[in-house]
Amino acid sequence: MSDIWIAAREGDLNRIKYLVEVEDVDINKMNEYDAIPLFYACLCGHKEIVEYLLNQGAELDAETYAGWRCYYACLNSELRDILKNFKAKPRDFNPLIESFRSLFQDSQLYNDQNSVINTGNFSFPDVTFVIEGRELKAHRFLLSSSPFFEQNFKTIWKNKNRIFVNPRRKEGTQKEGENLAELARFEALESIVGYFYSNDVSLSMEYAPSFLYLCSRFKLWDLLARSECELGLKEQISDPSIFDKLNIFQISNRLEEKDKWRLAKRLIIPPPMKAEESSLVQNMRGLVRDIISFSTSSSPEESFYSDVTLVVHKSTEEDDPNRPPFVNFYSHKPLLCYRCEYFKPFISGSFQNRTDLIDFKEGYFSETIFEMLLEFLYTGSVVGIEDSEHLVDLMSVSNLLLLHDLKKLCVSAIMDNVNLKNVYDAALIGELYESTRLRDHCMQLIAVAWDLIVKSPALHDFIINRASKQLIQELKEALEDHLVHMWEKEKWLQIEAEWDNLFPKK
Repeated sequence: MSDIWIAAREGDLNRIKYLVEVEDVDINKMNEYDAIPLFYACLCGHKEIVEYLLNQGAELDAETYAGWRCYYACLNSELRDILKNFKAKPRDFNPLIESFRSLFQDSQLYNDQNSVINTGNFSFPDVTFVIEGRELKAHRFLLSSSPFFEQNFKTIWKNKNRIFVNPRRKEGTQKEGENLAELARFEALESIVGYFYSNDVSLSMEYAPSFLYLCSRFKLWDLLARSECELGLKEQISDPSIFDKLNIFQISNRLEEKDKWRLAKRLIIPPPMKAEESSLVQNMRGLVRDIISFSTSSSPEESFYSDVTLVVHKSTEEDDPNRPPFVNFYSHKPLLCYRCEYFKPFISGSFQNRTDLIDFKEGYFSETIFEMLLEFLYTGSVVGIEDSEHLVDLMSVSNLLLLHDLKKLCVSAIMDNVNLKNVYDAALIGELYESTRLRDHCMQLIAVAWDLIVKSPALHDFIINRASKQLIQELKEALEDHLVHMWEKEKWLQIEAEWDNLFPKK
């Protein structure tokens, strides 16, 4: 029985969390007894593990064999009630947006008078909006993806750290009885700025008119269009600029006419189903392209709003006389800290006096690998990673920097390219970088193709000379699982008995 099933049976929650969240082990995979990990957790009465596996997407459909077994395996009625009452809570498959959401939340608590070492707050906001006497902190490099904010940061807001947002009307256009204070509400502005960090909106309907007004004022036409659709206003208001001509009461009256407005308590704009389709990812991908293109420049582009320089020295393998001996990547402290714990000691000043420059010595990273690393930190993915010849090096970096999500990407890309010619090398990589998922994949491939490769020199070399005892044991377990599932247990017993003769030790 493999690791996750044993952990579920024994009640080892920490081990299961590691296997699921770090190793990305499939929690709905069946073992040789056609049981998923949830089955063992139910059978042995481990409530915390049952709840954790359910929240991580364990199969619970009573119409399926796996789900049916779990219902009837429960040790007590409490566990059975948990299964019956469980409402699916999908896993958050977008850690990039979660990082940005945390960054926005922590920014509101940031105090530049206190040391980051003492507070542990690495959000470093560089602009503060003041509305209704309340402060809202943010980051220029994120808001600059909007043409409106980009233009204003370069002109009227260029040297301002505090920006006051007041409701306004052109002289002589204020409507009778209109309360201008209701046009610009803190909650509406908070939702709009937060949208740049999370690509979603959840706002009380009380502030919806102010939200629409500010979207129009900031020329956020895409967000305004999405809001119109959610509120059922699309057929009434086709021209976004019409909000500049309406007062707050007219907007409210139009909303009051819609059943959707009267029944709903909140304006909900969900994020895109696929992370790569979100405007946040697209904006960050454009930004990281610009950062890489300016890496040979002696100073950053002003529109980057960078606050830390990452110096990467060219290795001897990248000997190109037309390029300088090192490159400068002009990056952003908050992004680095919220995406990777590795950078926090450097930026806090724990390792060095300067916090605006991190110098990676020659041989630490290659320029190519660092560009791929930056792309992952800014966008949560690496375009073309499955075809990259640097996959193993990138996986090494993911281990060094404790970037588990990058490691998952590398493992998935390697698995997509594993075949009988490279499966032995892939298995050794999985062992070197402690990837249970990759090792299991390789062992299963060898087990399924056993009859074709049992006499091959490559398999004999792998088992006799290259594989560790642990890998050989995992191979035996995979081979046994496969043959038992194929109703060929006798064949496995014969292979087990003849193993030392098939693969004699030197």
